[in-house]
Amino acid sequence: MFACYIQLLVIRIETKIMKSIFIMITMMVGACLTTYGQAVDELSNLDRNYLDSVYTQYMSSTQVPGIAIGILKNGNILYSKGFGIKNKDTKEPVTSKSLFHLASVSKTFVATAIMQLSQEEKLELDDPIVKYLPYFEMKDKRYKAITIKQILTHSSGIPDVRD
Repeated sequence: MFACYIQLLVIRIETKIMKSIFIMITMMVGACLTTYGQAVDELSNLDRNYLDSVYTQYMSSTQVPGIAIGILKNGNILYSKGFGIKNKDTKEPVTSKSLFHLASVSKTFVATAIMQLSQEEKLELDDPIVKYLPYFEMKDKRYKAITIKQILTHSSGIPDVRD
């Protein structure tokens, strides 16, 4: 059972940093866990209730104002729920559809996906970005020569954007 596996992890979590890592691990690989050799294709009510209690406990024991959790497998949502608030002033609750500013967190996922596509020979790292994103434009016409590899290694010459 999914909840049994997660419970073993919860027992070993003692620091706030480890709790954060646990939350991230649950989001990224929760849908890929197996139970007794069977792939998890859906979560039971027991599993959902257990995850609800884990995240509720996490929210009450940390300074995190809000978090949205999603566990997907093969494009199917196995678990999706919001906890806490989005804004301390308005007290607007976090829902499963809440949007958050990801900043650089998404870079790892995008880079991993690109490298997987490269390994599968579905793209070449030395190809220009415009080959795959024809709508990509910049004022400087040299943008057409910017490669995927340059984007991944931050060597494209594109200036950093400030918020």
